[in-house]
Amino acid sequence: ELMERLPEYMVPRLWVFLESLPLTRNGKIDRKSLPDPDVSGLSKQEYVAPGNDVEERLADIWQELLGIDKVGIHDNFFELGGHSLLATRLVSMVRRNMDIELAIADIFVHPTVEGLAQVLSTKEGGRLLPAVTLQERPDRIPLSYSQE
Repeated sequence: ELMERLPEYMVPRLWVFLESLPLTRNGKIDRKSLPDPDVSGLSKQEYVAPGNDVEERLADIWQELLGIDKVGIHDNFFELGGHSLLATRLVSMVRRNMDIELAIADIFVHPTVEGLAQVLSTKEGGRLLPAVTLQERPDRIPLSYSQE
């Protein structure tokens, strides 16, 4: 019934049932004492193990980023709790761990490990952007346009 009244992004995907809410001494909800939800129920897909090195490395990155024990190749990044900010971190982790430049749009178009692995295998030519290197700081740094 919530789906009829709310946009999809506002409908909770996980529910945790408690006998009672933990309270602080002041009678307010103690958010720190609330249990973490079991995220294993987020995926609607049957688990299929990674079949090649790219899929395996990508699944490992997703597991680390999303805090999930097991990610299959048909699991959807956004169904597992991913969002646009985590997609940005995913791009950074792929760049660092796999030495491949990935666009954030690729994650939205190919939100599964299998789909993203296919995209990465076509881009496997090294970094497209130069690595950030530490340089000495000059005495005077010019102002940016907005600072001027």
